[in-house]
Amino acid sequence: MPFLPLAATKSVATDDMRPSCSDAAASGTKSVEQLRLQTLLDIAQASSQPGDEGDFLQQAARLITKALHVTWVTVYHLEKKSRLLRPQVTTSATHQDDILGFPVELGEGLIGIVAATGEARLINDADTNPEAIAIPGTPTVPESIMGAPMISNGELLGVMLASAEGRVQLTPGDLDWLKVYACQVAWLVREHGLVGEFESERHILREQLIRAEKMRALGEMASGVFHDINNILGAVLGRIELMQHRTEDEELKKSLDQVDRIALQGAATVKRLQEFSRSHQETEFRITDLGQVIEDALEVTRHRWETQAQQKGFIYKITKEFQPSVTVNGIHPQLVDAVANLLLNAVDAMPQGGELILRTERTPEGCRLSVRDTGIGITAEQIERVFSPFYTTKGVQGTGLGLAVVHDIVERHQGNIHVNSQPGNGSEFIIELPSAAPSPALPQPAPKAKEEPRGLRLMLVDDDHTILDVVAEALQDGGHQIDIFDNGASAITAIGQNTYDVVITDLGMPDVTGWDVARAAKMHQPKLPVLVISGWGAQYEGGHLENTGVDAMLAKPFHLKQLRETVENLAKTFSAAANT
Repeated sequence: MPFLPLAATKSVATDDMRPSCSDAAASGTKSVEQLRLQTLLDIAQASSQPGDEGDFLQQAARLITKALHVTWVTVYHLEKKSRLLRPQVTTSATHQDDILGFPVELGEGLIGIVAATGEARLINDADTNPEAIAIPGTPTVPESIMGAPMISNGELLGVMLASAEGRVQLTPGDLDWLKVYACQVAWLVREHGLVGEFESERHILREQLIRAEKMRALGEMASGVFHDINNILGAVLGRIELMQHRTEDEELKKSLDQVDRIALQGAATVKRLQEFSRSHQETEFRITDLGQVIEDALEVTRHRWETQAQQKGFIYKITKEFQPSVTVNGIHPQLVDAVANLLLNAVDAMPQGGELILRTERTPEGCRLSVRDTGIGITAEQIERVFSPFYTTKGVQGTGLGLAVVHDIVERHQGNIHVNSQPGNGSEFIIELPSAAPSPALPQPAPKAKEEPRGLRLMLVDDDHTILDVVAEALQDGGHQIDIFDNGASAITAIGQNTYDVVITDLGMPDVTGWDVARAAKMHQPKLPVLVISGWGAQYEGGHLENTGVDAMLAKPFHLKQLRETVENLAKTFSAAANT
C-alpha cells in the first residue's frame, strides 16, 4: 500500500517502461486535459457547499483522485505545535484506518521531505525502492507515489499525497497537476475559513479594519495569494488557448470558451482585490449589455441554482424580464462577478427553492438591473449594514465579503445599489448605472496586409515549469526559437554567451530574480528588450520601470496571443530603433 521514502529521492519516469496514468485515463470519453481543467472548477464549487473543513477536503480528494487517475489521495495537515503531518482525509476505503492512524514527522518519507523542502516529489516503483517503507498494516503492492506541498500566503498548511497502485508510471505532468490542485485547495481552505485558527485571525483583522481603511486592509490581507492564483490561472488559460487552436471539434471549442470566460472572471476578481484600495480606477470600459451580463452570471452560478438544487430535490424558477439594448460603459467580467454574487446571495435566501426575477430596463436617469428573490428577506437593521465588509448573517459559512465586493464594483462604474426587503417577503437588489455614451463614428483605415513576424530567438526564464512549458509551446507555435531556463543564474550565463531578440523572464524567482536578469541583459546588450511576466504584475502596471532594465511588463494570467503580440512588437520596436 502506501510507501514513505526515507530520503529525498526523485525518480525519473521513462517512456519505454510502463504506460503512464495519463495514458490510462486517455481512453475515456472525456480527455485528460478536459477532466483536469473541469476539476479545478469542481473543487472551487465544492468549497462553497455547506460543511466543515473535513467535508471539503474529502470532496476535493475524491475529485483529484479521479482527475489524476490514481488509486487514492490523502491530505496531511501540519500541526504547528507538534510539527507532525497528521492525515486528515483519504480516499482509500480499504486501508483508511491504517493511513489516518499514521502521522509523519517533518523530513520523514516522501511526505516529510515535501513538507520540509516545500518541493513536490515523485517516486515510481516505490515497492522496489530501498529507501521506502510501508505504512504499518498495509500490504506491499506495486505502487508509485507523488506528493505536493499545500502552501497559502507563504505558509505550509500540509501535504497532498497521491498513489497509483499497479505497474503504472506517474509522470512529471501528473506531478505538475498535483501541485496545481494542492495550491488551489490550500488557498480555498484559508480563503473560506476552513482552517480553524483562521477565524481568530479574521477577528483580529476586523478590529484593525475598523480603525483603518477597510478596503485597503482587505487588499493587503489577500495579497499573499495573488501570485500563486495568477500562476494557476495563467497555466489554465494557456492550455485552454493551445487546445482551442489545435482542435476542430466545435463542441469542445464551446466548452473551452466557457472555461476561458470563467477563468478570466477569476483573474479579474483577483486583480480587483489586488487594487481594491488604490485611488486609480480601471479604464478598460466597453459598451456592455446588461442582459448579457445576467446571462453570463447565470451560467457561472448554474451549479448552485440548478445542479445542486436538482440533487436535493429543489427547484429555482428563473424569470427574465429584459428590455432590449440596455447598455452601459462597463467592465464586463466585473459586472458579471457582481451579479453572480447577488444570485448566490438570493439562492442562499431560498434554501428550499423559490423564484428569481431578473430585470433590466432603461430609466430617465440611466439603466437599471435588479435581482429579486422570494426568500426569507432581511430586516431594516440588516439592510443598514448589508454592504459592510465582513458583515454576514450566514455564520461561519459566510465571509461577509460578497456584497461589499458588489458595492465596490458598482461604485467603480459610477452607479449606486440599494435593497428593498422585508422579513418573509423576499429581497430585491437594484443596481442603477449611467447609460452607455454613444461612440462617435470614426473613419475606418484601409486594411493593411498582415506582416508576418520573422522567427525570433527568445530567452524564456521561469522557475514554474507549468507556466514555462505552456508559454514555450505557444511561442514555438509562432515560429520562434526558444531557449528555456528555469532559474535566473543559468539565464544570466547564457546572456553573456548568446544573442537574443527578446528576453522574457518571470519576476519572483529564488536567489536570482527577474530584476537581476533584466539588469544583466542591459549590461551585456543595452538595446536588448526585456519583458517581465509575473503574477505580481498588476502591482506594477502603470508604475515606473526606469533603471530596472525592464521594458515592458505583462501580468499573469494573460492570453497567449497577447504575449506573442507583445514579444513581436518589442522586437520590432527595438530593431527599428537600433537601425536609426
